[in-house]
Amino acid sequence: MNPRLIGAATLLIWSGVVLAWVSFPAETRLHADPIRVLVVGSYLAVAPGTAFVIALALRDKLLAAVVAMGFSGALVMLLAQATLYLDIWSPRGVAVVVIGSTCTMALTVLARGMTIQHRRLPHPGSRR
Repeated sequence: MNPRLIGAATLLIWSGVVLAWVSFPAETRLHADPIRVLVVGSYLAVAPGTAFVIALALRDKLLAAVVAMGFSGALVMLLAQATLYLDIWSPRGVAVVVIGSTCTMALTVLARGMTIQHRRLPHPGSRR
């Protein structure tokens, strides 16, 4: 398995642990600290899609960044809409599901050593 993928998946898992520690303090606070909002918002905007991109093993970095941001936004949006529709809205609940799914996907990548082998497709003009 590619050492970069191992490092990225491990970083996603540890960042999920740190996010859970930062965003869910022992004491209940009614106001949102700006740093907490920044940490949680950046994690929700990038991490789920990054775990998905690691599983796909995309080679193009620009495509990987676009897919990661798009997938992260779509996942968070769908979870928020589902919780609103089911009348169980909880920002912490959505964050827990996103952290759990991101760490699960990263652990799956680490456990399976999953890399997709890319085949080279023949050029459209070739006779292969």
